[in-house]
Amino acid sequence: MLATGYDALRAGSYEAARASYKEAVALAPASKEARTGLEKASSLYLANIRYSQSVTSAAKYLEAGRFPLAAKFFNEAMSSRPSHVPPSQLAGESRIRSELAVQSREVAIAIESDKRTYVSLIGVFPPDRFKEKDLNLFPDVYKLKGTRKGYKDVEIELKIDARQKSHTFEVICTEKR
Repeated sequence: MLATGYDALRAGSYEAARASYKEAVALAPASKEARTGLEKASSLYLANIRYSQSVTSAAKYLEAGRFPLAAKFFNEAMSSRPSHVPPSQLAGESRIRSELAVQSREVAIAIESDKRTYVSLIGVFPPDRFKEKDLNLFPDVYKLKGTRKGYKDVEIELKIDARQKSHTFEVICTEKR
């Protein structure tokens, strides 16, 4: 039982190792080696689950264009990464790493308005009137809002991506209430 658990641990099969050590503890509750093996296998099993969930979350946020959140979950995955990772997960990990490297640089954008509409980029700058404003932003999803008295508000969701060429956005309130 102990040898089976040890071999499973070395092979990276934490669930099988856990089952073997659990069985060994049931047969010999006083065995320190069995209890230690069960603790180690359980710890590695949980770390593997955390790693898988974090990589999945990072991939999901990457697809949605939420690069800071993708980076956060990817870093969490790397901190709980087991020593033995299946090749399929290594490929996904490599894809996420390379995409995050591309998306780690600021992107120049231009926002155009009519000097009558108050324009704000939520979390970046407060409402202001201007003809054109140039910004450097990290890739992410932003909300651009335009307001003007007597006119309907305009809201635009910006998905800033380092791979796109042109980043010019126009915010003008033209539709009367």
